[in-house]
Amino acid sequence: MVAVPDVIAKLTSLRVLGLAQNELTTLPESMASLMALHELELEGNQLTTVPDVLVDMPSLAMLGLADNQLTTLPDSIGNATCLIPTWHWAESN
Repeated sequence: MVAVPDVIAKLTSLRVLGLAQNELTTLPESMASLMALHELELEGNQLTTVPDVLVDMPSLAMLGLADNQLTTLPDSIGNATCLIPTWHWAESN
């Protein structure tokens, strides 16, 4: 999948969304309607930034962003008081 379908915005009671290991480069603004979303798995995509829409989600506590192409984070990420800090260590062989 290279794009999140807009129909996802209709799932307003959704609590967990797994979108890891796709080729996503952006996320739609329509995701702002996922007000109950608690966990969003975006690991292993091609995201270069975190959209502000994710930072403003009131219930989002876990945001998986490892293994993307992140170059910037929004300034507002510090205001995301519900996010639980997590760490990811890359394994080396």
